[in-house]
Amino acid sequence: MGSPSNWYTKFLSTRCVPPLFYGETGSSSDCYALTIKLAEFRELPTGENYRIKMCFFDTQYKVFFGRQFTSKLLIGNENKINIDETIFFHSPIKEERIVVVIEIIEFDHNGEEFILGWTIVPVFSINQTFTDYSSNISVPMQVKRYQLYTGSSTLLYYITSLNPADTTLNKISAVIEASLQSHENLKTALNFIPEFLFIPQHEKIPGLKRLEEGVALVRKDIPLLAYPQEADFFAGILDNISISFGVLPEQIDSMFLDLLNKENCFNLNKSPADKNVKKLEVIERRLRIGIHNGYTFVEEPLVLYLTSRDEMESKTHSLRKRSRSLSRLSNFLK
Repeated sequence: MGSPSNWYTKFLSTRCVPPLFYGETGSSSDCYALTIKLAEFRELPTGENYRIKMCFFDTQYKVFFGRQFTSKLLIGNENKINIDETIFFHSPIKEERIVVVIEIIEFDHNGEEFILGWTIVPVFSINQTFTDYSSNISVPMQVKRYQLYTGSSTLLYYITSLNPADTTLNKISAVIEASLQSHENLKTALNFIPEFLFIPQHEKIPGLKRLEEGVALVRKDIPLLAYPQEADFFAGILDNISISFGVLPEQIDSMFLDLLNKENCFNLNKSPADKNVKKLEVIERRLRIGIHNGYTFVEEPLVLYLTSRDEMESKTHSLRKRSRSLSRLSNFLK
């Protein structure tokens, strides 16, 4: 992963917006591979630059969520945009309200973005049967054609039906060819990737390694998540951890408490100046330590209570909850 700054940049890019409501979930996630072959138009300017963008949408609660995926630059040719991208993800929600939204974005010579069209791919359907992604070697992939619509996918906020026979959406003379398949092999990698995270085929996942036998010896271009395997682990020890709050520790408390108190007032539909709302205060501090691969914690992190060095030296520390100002303590906690 490189330096801490590189890891933090990766961490920010892989954050996911959780769904508003989980509803019916199973004992484990369902794993999927979405292969997008191409987009075909009746008329398409040749040589322009395009991208596809994807996100999850909850048709019942009208919210976009998950991690948005943006493809590499694509070139249009002979009224087609060849995409040839496989995206992996998993979802614990087993309800038909969850769909994948795909937008095709055009870039003009000034770098401005325009939405050429968009469509949806249902993720879960009671009557839908899937072929498994691993069967592509012996069984031809079942590709479907999804109708593209004009405008932006934000129109999903305002429509009540996604049935092509009922919707008032305006169709365009274009389709996307794609195949959504189950992917049982991905279940071995669920400790390393969070739910509702689109992972492109060539993305590397720390903690996983490529299959080094069988079909992988024949197909060198096979995606990492086609047959994921856990990488070798090593043991490590962290000791004598000290945390410095700098020369102005009071400002740390003040900033966090100010944000939390404002958020609490908004949730209660009260003014931040309302003195009848009880103010939040710091009662204890904790440190969470765990192995994180830039996507998720690989295992449940360990949670420790922080105790000031002053209390450690005087042997008066305890786990009893109490409000303490950082300025009354040493600048270091252990």
